[in-house]
Amino acid sequence: MSKKKVKNQPKVLSPYTKLVPYAIVCVFIFIIYGNSLENAFHFDDEISIHNNQDIKSFEYFKSLKTWTQVQERPFSYFTLAINYAMGGLDSKSYHWFNMLFHMMASMLVFVLAGILLQLTLPNLASRKRMALALAMALFFASHTIQVMAVAYVVQRMTILATLFYLWSVWLYIKARRNHIQTGLNSRTAMLYVATFATALLAILSKQNAATLPLLWLLSELFFIRSTEGKMARKYLLLSGGVLLLGFIGVLVFGLLPKE
Repeated sequence: MSKKKVKNQPKVLSPYTKLVPYAIVCVFIFIIYGNSLENAFHFDDEISIHNNQDIKSFEYFKSLKTWTQVQERPFSYFTLAINYAMGGLDSKSYHWFNMLFHMMASMLVFVLAGILLQLTLPNLASRKRMALALAMALFFASHTIQVMAVAYVVQRMTILATLFYLWSVWLYIKARRNHIQTGLNSRTAMLYVATFATALLAILSKQNAATLPLLWLLSELFFIRSTEGKMARKYLLLSGGVLLLGFIGVLVFGLLPKE
């Protein structure tokens, strides 16, 4: 009887097995984009890097005003300043950064897909869930729509916004699940803080990440359930109302960027 129980127990993946998908994603992206590392600067790279004095020292980023001008995408330019400090106008380091950011974003797709599959298909075997999540990450990593964002240096703004956007959604789901299971403790509070911090970095990378609150709401609507399997209707109505009021406020006070 005991042998039968052991036989029917789900297999636990080893820590090394869990690292394999991340390695596959990184190698896969390097195979695709490795030939872009020697590329020169093109188009808006001239304005944003070559002729941009703001990235040639960190003085520009010491001012609080710099970080409040969301439409100027200060965090993206801060990463370009790091590149300049490391290697001047050698384009190779800039391309390396773009590729590494894309690797991180693709790995986050794997993580986020894994948690969403766990929530929607709880009986799916862990190996199958990992394989499905990996397929999604590789599709995201290799899709041709990514080429400009990875190979065109200044378009790292898109990669960074996506990276922190995905990170924020994943943290939101983690925070809400932890809140439901254990209450509003220090871990839950830290997860909420991290959710808002990554959202802020996404918006400071490219302002179209301002749609994040809507995606938190959609995540709540489709994936977050109580321990009894019920939707948090009051929470949804309250957060939906706050989101709507916030949007109206942005429109009324003219805070919406021209884009």
